Amino acid sequence: MDAMNGIENGNGKRRPIRAGKAFMAAIENDPEAQRAVGDVAAKFRMYAQSVKALAPTPGDALAALRSMLAETKTPSLDELAALRGEQQRAFAEVAAEWQQAVAAKNAELAAYGFDPPGEDLEEWEDLARLVEKDAGPMTIADIYQWAIAWAER
Repeated sequence: MDAMNGIENGNGKRRPIRAGKAFMAAIENDPEAQRAVGDVAAKFRMYAQSVKALAPTPGDALAALRSMLAETKTPSLDELAALRGEQQRAFAEVAAEWQQAVAAKNAELAAYGFDPPGEDLEEWEDLARLVEKDAGPMTIADIYQWAIAWAER
């Protein structure tokens, strides 16, 4: 419903709202009522201004968003390539550390007489069975620690 444009009457046409006109006609000769209506209208205008100040319009929000996006720096292709290079170097470092850790575990297992399982999951499961454990609930680290403890007893 839009008070300024009327109300839809069901067949797609709008009809004017006459209640406001009737009310204003009723208080036409009553200065006190007219002053009260003016006071209420002024309060509504002040309220509308405060709401507008607190809640930006969609246009204001869009302008603020555009401003923020304009300030956002989009990296160049060279910068993206440098970031990609850093990512690849970091991944290579992690992979090398992981391989060193696996090699150290395999060397220690070999020192205790076990055939090092390497990276093959089935070989780790075989190692767990060899040291009399069910591999199902165990991690590779658990199997490794159990195998060392089993060999040391």
